[in-house]
Amino acid sequence: MYPIIAVFLTGVAAMFIEMLWPRRTNNAIVLTSLVGLGISAALVGTIWGQTSESLGGLFINDRFGQVMQIALIAVTFITILYSEGYLRERRVPFGEYYPLVIWSAVGGMIMATSRDLLVIFLGLEVLSIALYVLSGLSSKERKSQESALKYFLLGAFASGFLLYGIALVYGATGSTHTGSIAALMQMGDGVDPVNVKLLYGG
Repeated sequence: MYPIIAVFLTGVAAMFIEMLWPRRTNNAIVLTSLVGLGISAALVGTIWGQTSESLGGLFINDRFGQVMQIALIAVTFITILYSEGYLRERRVPFGEYYPLVIWSAVGGMIMATSRDLLVIFLGLEVLSIALYVLSGLSSKERKSQESALKYFLLGAFASGFLLYGIALVYGATGSTHTGSIAALMQMGDGVDPVNVKLLYGG
């Protein structure tokens, strides 16, 4: 959980820098973002190879989650590092762009480490909402606005399918915990494959 919290706080810090020092926004936000992501990667490194659960089993720290967190942090780090030229060319506001990129990584990290379908859905929505806004940040370009609207509509339908699948799986198993659902599926008890397909479809 600590790497996720660190990335989230990095996004909050980037947002407050824009509010407090608007004239020195870009360099300060970039530096803060990169340092925060570096700290988050270091936190993942301190638990590398360990396996543990947190928040009553809602999150699991295992090798898959660690690899995915490092990958998301690395992609976010590179994106922030090389975004300045694009932002200046498109006249995208720095103070909005960087926090949204960071928070989209938070959503991905939540999905990668969660063991509960509802928390996975929450992570997906955090990721998606940030990306919806990022798609439409270039307000003077018609294509940017169009892509944001299309992405939002696609995401809304996909979220509907996902929630429907979660509801059906919960109705069949009485649980949204992936470990319990997997155990029931191995016993061939209570889980219709169609419901699982709706989850993947979402």
